[in-house]
Amino acid sequence: MRKRVAVAIIEHDPLTCKVLMGLLQKAKWVRVLAAYSDVESALRRISRDRPHVILVDLELPRRSALTCLPALKASVAGLKIVALAGRHELDRVFQAFPAGADACLSKEESGAQFVRSLRNFC
Repeated sequence: MRKRVAVAIIEHDPLTCKVLMGLLQKAKWVRVLAAYSDVESALRRISRDRPHVILVDLELPRRSALTCLPALKASVAGLKIVALAGRHELDRVFQAFPAGADACLSKEESGAQFVRSLRNFC
């Protein structure tokens, strides 16, 4: 059996965060470690939480997700970053990969498809 993947989330919208956490907690191969509402709290806690994968909303208030990706990557050895994009964020998706994202998932996907896509990436 494959080891469970430790996942953390950076999502500023409480409802979206709750939905993501609910989807991931139902997946037996995922262990949800933490949810952060902003980059600053993630950067303070990520080295202690030590996720394998972090889901990062590309539309964060205060600080651009794109500018924080290198700092997140440097915080935990081997950390994989999955950028989360809405339907109007195509330009940010193209910027996310050079900034440090390893994959990108759409927040518009159905719950089952989102979890399948994440599992394929992990």
